[in-house]
Amino acid sequence: MNYFTNLEDLNQYRQFEGLSQSFLKLILSNNVNKKFKETVPLLIGSYLDSLLTSPDLTDDLFQVGLAKRPSDAIMEIIKEHFEMMCSVDSVDMLGDFESQRELLMRKVREKGYQPKWGDDAVWNSIVKDGQGYWEELVSSQGKVLITQEGFENCQNIAQLTCSSSITGKYFQDQEDIDKYYQMPLYWTYEGLLCKGLLDILIFEKETKTIYIVDIKSTGVGTLKEWFQVCRSKNYLFQMSWYREGVIANYPELIEDGWKIECRWIVIPTGFFKPWVVPCTDLMLKFGKEGYYREQRCYYSEGFFKLDTPVSFTIKQEEYIPGFEEAIRRYKKKEQEGLLDYDIEYYETKGKLDNTQAEQYYFT
Repeated sequence: MNYFTNLEDLNQYRQFEGLSQSFLKLILSNNVNKKFKETVPLLIGSYLDSLLTSPDLTDDLFQVGLAKRPSDAIMEIIKEHFEMMCSVDSVDMLGDFESQRELLMRKVREKGYQPKWGDDAVWNSIVKDGQGYWEELVSSQGKVLITQEGFENCQNIAQLTCSSSITGKYFQDQEDIDKYYQMPLYWTYEGLLCKGLLDILIFEKETKTIYIVDIKSTGVGTLKEWFQVCRSKNYLFQMSWYREGVIANYPELIEDGWKIECRWIVIPTGFFKPWVVPCTDLMLKFGKEGYYREQRCYYSEGFFKLDTPVSFTIKQEEYIPGFEEAIRRYKKKEQEGLLDYDIEYYETKGKLDNTQAEQYYFT
């Protein structure tokens, strides 16, 4: 049987003040206040995820019809202003675009948008590029906006994904296999409240196997390129976090001999050739405990523009932290009141040794 979450459960998950994998990654980046920009790939990925895992909620979460996407800079300014206004007033009370001029111009100057332009020139640019976006934000009542082109592309990709011989079984109703889509999990880890929202959680009774499936849309076209993305975004961290949540929520199944398998469904959005990629036990161990990865920095003749050209190779070990390290840093930051502070600076007292200096420079 296939089970889909509802809007109430999703809202409850978002409001629950537990640690999520995305927040812990911000802890590692020393920027807990970082806002995720609504880039085209991110929007496409979110909408595609919704079509595949919560199709009945798509109309509640997204609105199609964004005629023209503003520039990223103007889009960020208007979206942040819209969210700020909605936090203190209802959408119906926001008024027309011209009424927002004073507050929007403050935001524009804070962001450093076109600092050499005069106020009138800046405002004319904002009106030309962003007024339509503002009006659609207001009419959408806060839903995520997506263009007609993006809507059509995602619809096609979702249909192909569900009918593919490789990925179709993850979305089809199957006897004696229970599938839960957009499954919220809550648990406690080292005394801390935690949460995770899993794209797909599958219970296969015949083999006593729990499958954690995470959907990743991507603009790259080869597995080699995708694994580079996987490393850069530390997907092992995310998958290991989800596995920890499953273990905490279903201890009786684990004790009864059920095993956990983790999979990525990788969907290239540019040319459709989906992959199902396993996340192995070793990868999961790395995602939890962290690992060192060797990096090689190559320098060829003339790189430094010296009188005597040189050529050499430097090997460095780069530490990729797992969620255990993120938890350690979170506890340290919370204990010392340093959630908005660089923990590396705090721990080194601002003085790096030779090894640390070389590692930061060459990696």
